Amino acid sequence: MDRVLIADDDVQLLTILTESLEKYKDKFEIVTAKNGLEAILALQKQAFSTVITEIRMPKVNGLVLLGYLSNNFPDLPCIIITDESSGKLKDRLKREAVYYIEKPFRIPELAKAILSVLDRKEKFGGKLSGVSVAGFMKFIGRERLSCLCELSSAKQGKGYFLFNNGSLYNAIHGNVKGEKAALRMLRMKDVTITYGHLPRRRISRSIYCKIEDIEQKWQRSAGTEGPGNEKHDSANNDAAENMLRKSKKAK
Repeated sequence: MDRVLIADDDVQLLTILTESLEKYKDKFEIVTAKNGLEAILALQKQAFSTVITEIRMPKVNGLVLLGYLSNNFPDLPCIIITDESSGKLKDRLKREAVYYIEKPFRIPELAKAILSVLDRKEKFGGKLSGVSVAGFMKFIGRERLSCLCELSSAKQGKGYFLFNNGSLYNAIHGNVKGEKAALRMLRMKDVTITYGHLPRRRISRSIYCKIEDIEQKWQRSAGTEGPGNEKHDSANNDAAENMLRKSKKAK
């Protein structure tokens, strides 16, 4: 059964959420933490399907908890519940979380978000062929998905992309890792892409630039290799998006 971790220093709210979400006990189990430190300790002891957190908490706040999740559980989706009013911080939080829910909120709103996240995690995964690597990457970035992707080509072997909330976290191609591996894989042709959840273990990060920046470097290098070599293919990008959407709906 799925397990949901809720971190908030409002003990009364935790009690209300635990009691109100009891009706979904056949779908998920609730575990609570009164601050970020308790949440981190809980994450170290048992597996969770999603984390719900407030930002303002004593000892260890929600921002530190988000950083811990990013470094140790990049595949774990997060729902933020807060009354944070700072515009810049709010924009950042909306980028980092699957859902951003402002307090005060209605219990059904949170329940709907939880079920949506659990449903999304269970259904996500599939195999694609006949699409461009660039198109696939752009779709993952735009949808802010977290996934492990295996790229297989008869001529260029296998490689792996690791995405966290739409950001390219790492790339591996043979003995090459990081941005250099990503550039190699963007040149792969006739690939089969198998994608699914990230492994539930710590993933080291080696790429910190945006997907768009890597794609621009690839386009510049492709442009200097002469006619007949790989170039940006918008038709394949559209094909990647259409096939991904169909595979998500079919699951």
